[in-house]
Amino acid sequence: MFINSPDKFAAWFNEKYPSAYRAITSEDARDMTAFGLIGRYRWYSTSQDGETVRALLEYEQMREKRSTQHFVIFEDTLLQIRYISVAEC
Repeated sequence: MFINSPDKFAAWFNEKYPSAYRAITSEDARDMTAFGLIGRYRWYSTSQDGETVRALLEYEQMREKRSTQHFVIFEDTLLQIRYISVAEC
């Protein structure tokens, strides 16, 4: 199936992938299109572009988790300090 509008693609994606890391906006779809990540042929493929966006959101989630970890170097020893959010408790 093909979709020709970033607004419709964002709505389709959010309905099709409710368990994705986060919902995408029309602006997200436009930005990904501008960078050539999706919608390369002036339309959006629900199979290829949908999976591309899902993978990008997984990557975003991984980067966010990684950014919550902080490292401290003390006398040639690397200590890892992890901050736990309230949601993880």
